[in-house]
Amino acid sequence: REVHMYDTSNLAVLKYAMKHTGGYYVQAVIDQDALAERKFRLCQFGVLRRVLGTQDGIHRNNLGESSRSVRARVLSMSRVQVGGVT
Repeated sequence: REVHMYDTSNLAVLKYAMKHTGGYYVQAVIDQDALAERKFRLCQFGVLRRVLGTQDGIHRNNLGESSRSVRARVLSMSRVQVGGVT
């Protein structure tokens, strides 16, 4: 699967994973029920992913502005339990 990362925090996670963990990272999802209550909480489970390769790219928003991005080929490995955010 290919994911297109252009958000600065996602790019930082990708950079860290490539440098320190052999390309592994966990994709966690924000709990939509908590957002409805104006709270921040992650879903109980995330997905362990491994980056197989990357390609630099450009992201263009709906206003025509462009920024650096990365297209990453990833393999979803397994479901993992996600802890709290500190």
